[in-house]
Amino acid sequence: MASVLQCAVASFPQVYLGLPLSPYKIHSAAFAPLIDKCSSYLAGCVQSYSPKKHIITNDACPRCNQAPETKEHFFFQCQSSQAVWTQPGLPSPSSSDVPWTSNPPDAAVCALLWPAMVFTVLWKIWDSRNSVVFRHIFLPPIVIIRNILEDFTLWSHRLRNADSKIAATIWRDYLSSRLTIHVT
Repeated sequence: MASVLQCAVASFPQVYLGLPLSPYKIHSAAFAPLIDKCSSYLAGCVQSYSPKKHIITNDACPRCNQAPETKEHFFFQCQSSQAVWTQPGLPSPSSSDVPWTSNPPDAAVCALLWPAMVFTVLWKIWDSRNSVVFRHIFLPPIVIIRNILEDFTLWSHRLRNADSKIAATIWRDYLSSRLTIHVT
């Protein structure tokens, strides 16, 4: 693939995030390196880069300012993050190993794309952190959930397997119905 794209293999996401390129190959074990990379990045920003750039001046979570910004707190324990997990009916994880080892929230929801859904939730929680830190815009949980739905819908159009497309439609409908319930 590197020769086709005419770029170095080291520039591929799986190299620096430890993840596979293809969404078809995302397995539950693939999320641990992502969480660890994010944790390392958080620590690096807090300790060196951010104070110098006047972005943040302490290690407090930028969304709640109630606890140090650790991977467990930021992705799973922060009230904002917990709302992102629970409002659409997803299992509320308590640590970094729970989401991908648990089952999808509802028997009606297809388990086929559950790891991709977890990855999308983690990505949008991270994106909301960057919104606060770099743009000074706080995104409420309902907006983050809408962003999850939009990203997942956009990504699902890239699927080639018929079963995966059906699973993506089921997930999209499930999240849309949960948004309707919580918005009104």
